[in-house]
Amino acid sequence: MLVEVDFEEELNPELFGPATYLCSMIPKNASREAPSAYLLQSVLQRANISMETVGLGSCILDCLSSRFVRRWREEWCAEKGSVEGCEILAVAALSIALKFLEDTVSTVLGNKLL
Repeated sequence: MLVEVDFEEELNPELFGPATYLCSMIPKNASREAPSAYLLQSVLQRANISMETVGLGSCILDCLSSRFVRRWREEWCAEKGSVEGCEILAVAALSIALKFLEDTVSTVLGNKLL
């Protein structure tokens, strides 16, 4: 499992919408199971992800090709023995988005220091 889900954990209700949106952006053929908005809400809260990062992560998910998703599903299934856990795609997209935004800020600030 991606993270241990504590159903008694108090989650910020403002993150439910972004988590649900991320779930809707995960390709439908990534898993037989629907992605968990609760799990992604927990990830967003624990990681203190900005809405800018969520927006860019959603764009990344939207750009995934059906070929990529098919290959990912085959590899994930071969590795894990199941096709559950499609939330990992959202976490990966968020990681890429976060790094891109951090690099962009560093580059802009670095250029101003020159």
